[in-house]
Amino acid sequence: GLAALPFLGGEFLPQLREGHYIVHTSGLSGTSLEESLRSGGRLVEEFLKIPGVQSASQWAGRAERGADTYGSHYSEYEVRLEPASGEAQQTILDALRATLKRFPGLLFEANTFLTERVDETISGYTAPVVVNVYGSDLDELDAKAQQVADLMRAIPGATDVQLRSPPGTATVDIRLRLDSLASYGLKPAQVLDAVQAAYEGKIVGKRYEGNRIFDVAVILPRDWRQDPDDLEQLPLRSAEGEIVALSQVADIRAGEGRYNVLHRGSRRVQSITGNVAGRDLVSFVTELKSKLLADIAFPADMYPEVTGAAIEQAKARNELILHALLALAGVLILVYIAIGDLRHTLLTLANLPFSLVGGVIAALLTGGIISVGSMVGFVTLFGITVRNAIMLISHYRQLVEAEGKPWNLDTAIQRPGTLAVNPDDGPGDGPGHAAHRRQQRQSGPGDHGPHGRHHRRRIIFLHDTEFATFTGNVAALRTV
Repeated sequence: GLAALPFLGGEFLPQLREGHYIVHTSGLSGTSLEESLRSGGRLVEEFLKIPGVQSASQWAGRAERGADTYGSHYSEYEVRLEPASGEAQQTILDALRATLKRFPGLLFEANTFLTERVDETISGYTAPVVVNVYGSDLDELDAKAQQVADLMRAIPGATDVQLRSPPGTATVDIRLRLDSLASYGLKPAQVLDAVQAAYEGKIVGKRYEGNRIFDVAVILPRDWRQDPDDLEQLPLRSAEGEIVALSQVADIRAGEGRYNVLHRGSRRVQSITGNVAGRDLVSFVTELKSKLLADIAFPADMYPEVTGAAIEQAKARNELILHALLALAGVLILVYIAIGDLRHTLLTLANLPFSLVGGVIAALLTGGIISVGSMVGFVTLFGITVRNAIMLISHYRQLVEAEGKPWNLDTAIQRPGTLAVNPDDGPGDGPGHAAHRRQQRQSGPGDHGPHGRHHRRRIIFLHDTEFATFTGNVAALRTV
């Protein structure tokens, strides 16, 4: 068991099968809501063609007063599955990812709802692997973040890799010529109000219908707002009432920008997230860390931070091991006080490695992955092993010291596996009942029992875990 431990992988949570998946997609920054709905409708149609998918729905953009800061290029899909086994659900997840890969320019991630909530609680993102790159210059941050993303994609097992604040959002830059504005008697605020009213809309009045009130807003027609060239002809009214085109007082050109700038701890940050498929999470993060600093040179004012479920798994594992060792030390002290023999106490401790064998073999047969839940199971198994060892040692001492049995192989093998139980003694009998039954037994075999005699029965207790502990104790006791 101990020899196989280095070959086991690790993860924070086991693979959860909840009967549905949440899919997140992100197109190019600046993608319109109409285009997101169009491509999302095609995705939903493809999802429904996958065997085992019951329904699929899309949520695009964000609400006007929503807490999230997603742009119109972002969509979320809820894919509900028909009742299926864990293996069948994994097949459906692989098919979902294969479908998403057929849509060029689309970044995506897919997982179960509960797994996403745990990952989001840990790192703030719905992904188990997160690399935060901190710095001051946004252009340098974007360049280094892209290098980190390319490095992650090159590591075997990486999937769903994406930048959380992608650059390249299409913008239209309007640079006012102050001298031209002054010649027409216009102010910059007037130009800003006109552009805002034309492209965002502006409330200019109210309409009353019975007890209902509606805002009245003005805005350019949709067709005029789709072509950036039409912006040059946006009319402005000068101080003298003259109509002036925007191009006469401003330089207009296409550019690129960001729809958001991420901050963490009062510092600018660019985050790269990803998922892992086909290998364990801990080994992936270990390889990522080693390559991150070796293959990418970071300036003095920029540094990366790896976080996510793998880091929390390592912290939880270390804390669990520490607390388990402290608890084990306290248990052994109590065992020594109860037994009063250092050799027997050490024998109880020496029996713990035997309990690893079955658990490690089971982990190897089921994928070779150890999660935090698995480690809790091992701690529970150690507790059962210590309990069984104490019971066996106490029974051996009773046989040899109190009953005078010879300490040989027959006593070690046969006696502990059987336990004589008086059929007349119940769990609720007190001292008076026991004394009464002993008096009945002394009166003769024909005075009680359904057939005129008392039957002594021998009940055999043999549990798999106890049998493994018992055989380990026998082997150890023979060497003492």
